[in-house]
Amino acid sequence: MPHVHRRPKMSISRCALLCLSALLALSSTASAAENGFEYGSGLRGPAEWGGFCANGTKQSPINVVIADTVLDKSLRDRLDTEYGKCTYAVIINDKSAHHLDVEGDGSFGNLTLNGVKYELVKFHFHSPSEHTIDGVSFDLEMHLFHKSADGKFAVIAIFFNESHDDDAESPFLKQVFSWLPNITQPDTNVTTMAPITLESLPLQGSYAQYSGSLTTPPCTEGVSWVVMLNETQKMSCPQFGAYQKVFPEANNRPVQNTRCRSVTRFEHA
Repeated sequence: MPHVHRRPKMSISRCALLCLSALLALSSTASAAENGFEYGSGLRGPAEWGGFCANGTKQSPINVVIADTVLDKSLRDRLDTEYGKCTYAVIINDKSAHHLDVEGDGSFGNLTLNGVKYELVKFHFHSPSEHTIDGVSFDLEMHLFHKSADGKFAVIAIFFNESHDDDAESPFLKQVFSWLPNITQPDTNVTTMAPITLESLPLQGSYAQYSGSLTTPPCTEGVSWVVMLNETQKMSCPQFGAYQKVFPEANNRPVQNTRCRSVTRFEHA
């Protein structure tokens, strides 16, 4: 009769430990999936983001080095926008995205860029700024987020700095930040009682253009970026303080390697 090799029986305690380990691993995976990405140096911070965030070749944000940009005289001195003046908005404390998000109850208007028409669907904020200009960071960066009919993205970045001037209050930010006390808790929102107007935004002057990505996972590439260069806006100390009270933690992705990408600019006379 051939000799039969029998596997030793696993003890109940060892089996229980393996089952517990498997459950903990599943729990950890589920928790990571539920909580998504984070900022800072933690296990879900920018250095650990996967997909395009880790392997892409045209990532955002970048440090715009003015001396390295290419002057393009074909660019217009004012961006081709048609923003509406009668759109109410929902202001959201978005826990999963870690930022203040503003969505219109209708279209905010349109941007035409490089022959493509995009709809302004929302805007949000990062502090400190994600893009830098010649290595200089700003207190706040607003992203006007546009989407075309075929799913392409275009984003306009506008910078704000805190100022102690008497006239430093931003009329535009006032429309949004005055509602911050209503959304102090994550995943809460409030609908504005008056339309949001974008007419006070600085959409003329010098700006840079380049091809990049979303700055949050999955860091999708093919995004057309417009970065306003010399129209940094003022905001008052109370305004910035109201923002920091609700969003005290930094939510900026570090600047990414340009990888020899061409960055063009329009220089306002």
